[in-house]
Amino acid sequence: MNTEKRKQRLIELLNRMNGGSDISARDLKIVLTDEQHADFLERWDVEKDKRSPDKPKSVIEYEKLINQWHMAEARLEKYRKRVNKNPRVFQKMVNSIDGYLEDIQQYLTEHRKDFEFNLWLDRTNEADNPNKQIDPSNPANSLDTPPMVITSRSHHKQSSGFLVRYSKRELKKQALEDALSELEQPLAVSDVDSDWAEIRRTIGNRIDKAKLKGIKV
Repeated sequence: MNTEKRKQRLIELLNRMNGGSDISARDLKIVLTDEQHADFLERWDVEKDKRSPDKPKSVIEYEKLINQWHMAEARLEKYRKRVNKNPRVFQKMVNSIDGYLEDIQQYLTEHRKDFEFNLWLDRTNEADNPNKQIDPSNPANSLDTPPMVITSRSHHKQSSGFLVRYSKRELKKQALEDALSELEQPLAVSDVDSDWAEIRRTIGNRIDKAKLKGIKV
């Protein structure tokens, strides 16, 4: 299939999908290059892998700190409702919560340059800066609202990070769009390859490529 004919076929299939229809696996395979089709299959494998992700040890340890903080807060709220509260006990419980928050912030600071660890957080792990303008679309860490792990079921979680799921149909459409973009801009490097190159430079082979390729964080 020559370049112009392939381009027209890509546009035709995209129009079909934009109109609400799906396309067959055969149609997709014919119009994509071998490399592009392999990339599509790998992305679909990633989606299936998201159902049972393996957490790094650093993330598991961080979850323990978060859980200790939450339990301390729950105990404080329960004690707060008591009629006869002991001021010293109450203050001790408040101090305990502050202590957990300090431990959490220290842990975050120690792992601020740990790319693998930060992939699992629901917001940016950066130093708390009260003078920084708040950006709701890009939440950051603060002293009283530390990041949650993206597998958390808490309603306080602000994003699902790389665990955002895509349907097979969405991945087909993305594969067509990427292929068309490569034909129109052949010298451009895809975002996926660029992201993976950065990941590989940062952490080497500690994360399996198949678990990250095609994921937008």
